[in-house]
Amino acid sequence: MERLGAAGRLARSGGVQAVSGFAVPDPRAASLVLARAVWLLILSGRRIRQPVKGALTPVDALSTETTFQYKYTWAFCALTVALDGVLVMVVIGLIRSGQLSDAVFVALICCGGISLIGWFVITSRADVVVSETGVSRRLWGRTLREISWGNIKKIRVFKMYDQAYRRKVRVFHVFPVRPSGFRLSPSGKIWFDEPEDLSALIEHMNRHIATQRIPVEVQVGASWSDPASWSTRNRISPTPETPS
Repeated sequence: MERLGAAGRLARSGGVQAVSGFAVPDPRAASLVLARAVWLLILSGRRIRQPVKGALTPVDALSTETTFQYKYTWAFCALTVALDGVLVMVVIGLIRSGQLSDAVFVALICCGGISLIGWFVITSRADVVVSETGVSRRLWGRTLREISWGNIKKIRVFKMYDQAYRRKVRVFHVFPVRPSGFRLSPSGKIWFDEPEDLSALIEHMNRHIATQRIPVEVQVGASWSDPASWSTRNRISPTPETPS
């Protein structure tokens, strides 16, 4: 039979060529439409991740950092490891000679004390990082302590004579509102000094100090406990010579 009434006609191969009023979808056309839809979805996802001119994307905001690196951090670490290695050899020698009490004393007091002092010196020379999230100290890529901008209670700036630099340097204390669980100091503060130019790092801090309205207390008197010796300001002077 070659006809299917008025609705259409059958091809000689037995397949339907056309039906009046109805269109038989082509599988290849459907695949093409699906492929185009997936491609448009991918393109739309890429456009979302592209940076917008004049603004910071979340990825850009997290990657905006100003870092100050102290010198000779590796030297202090190598010295601490070398001293601990010598003491370990001494402890092994004492144990072999049967002097267990002396070995325990050297291991606990000498080796432990040098390790603690070395760790304190090394961490005090960790990198100072100011980012869009807060202030942190970072040692060889690992964050030791961080205080977010919303958790900063105040920042104190004062001068102190440093034996290593043989001059007075500015010292910065960043106090948190809520200290973290594990901390070496009761206040949970982050502190760092100014052996070299920190103007770029301080200017980065000043932008967030102004946004978060963080008070900056600068020591102007000799007494540490007298409130009159501290002047509250809304920014940190980029250099020690210029007035705050």
